[in-house]
Amino acid sequence: MARKLRYRRRSARTSGGMAAGAAILMIGVFAAVALMQRAGGFIGKVIKPQEPLPTSALEAVSDIVRLDAQDYYAIQFGVYENKQAAEEKALAYVERGAAGYIWQEEGKCRVLAAVYTSLGDAQTIKERLKSQGIDTYVLTIRQPALEMRVSASETQRALLGEIFAFLQRAVREIGDISMALDKQTMSAQEAGERMTSLCEEANAYSRRTGTELGDDSLGVIRGIRALLDTISEKCGDISAQNLQEELAMTAKIKYNYLEVLWNVGNFVDSVLSLGTA
Repeated sequence: MARKLRYRRRSARTSGGMAAGAAILMIGVFAAVALMQRAGGFIGKVIKPQEPLPTSALEAVSDIVRLDAQDYYAIQFGVYENKQAAEEKALAYVERGAAGYIWQEEGKCRVLAAVYTSLGDAQTIKERLKSQGIDTYVLTIRQPALEMRVSASETQRALLGEIFAFLQRAVREIGDISMALDKQTMSAQEAGERMTSLCEEANAYSRRTGTELGDDSLGVIRGIRALLDTISEKCGDISAQNLQEELAMTAKIKYNYLEVLWNVGNFVDSVLSLGTA
């Protein structure tokens, strides 16, 4: 059964200078695939277009923006019904460079060590841990595809497309940095610098979202800005880590990578729910 997520919203910053005619975008959710769930139970889901919202005074263009589907493969230490037991297990592994992330779904608390975009990488880590006497399970997390038809000015539509592209690139880059630290092909200094760059990009897009996109009646733009703020916060948190503590840096990036994926899933699920409301 697919997990049901609550949409966790952050308070949007107020910002001035927004052109009066650019305040509203018309957004319709019209297609998606499946909600995140464990491997083996892929359930397709298609959402029909909503009725178009009233047209704006702006000369609008209509186009599709998309977040591609992506499978992620997490190393799971165990599943607990008691959160305290899960936290104790998680803390024991954080000291060894694991994320110790508690992924909650359907009343279960899954303790995850790390997540990868390649099943082969996850299997390699699983076998390495097995050789150390640690049994784990590879949990498949399915990130659904999300497509939206947007009617807005050309500059607004282009910006929204840029933001969606950045969201996908940011998630991929955080994963690449995590893997590079694991393989010791990147220094903590380099990781911190790349995280700082991602933080600055997310901040810039968040500001532009407030001044150039404004708001929409469905709350999608607020959700996008909240997601950008989360990426900025998590990347900034990693870049602020003491660079001399490489093990702590590795654990933090794995944890924050999973936290970003969780928030992306919340955003996508919240938008998909608009089509069934």
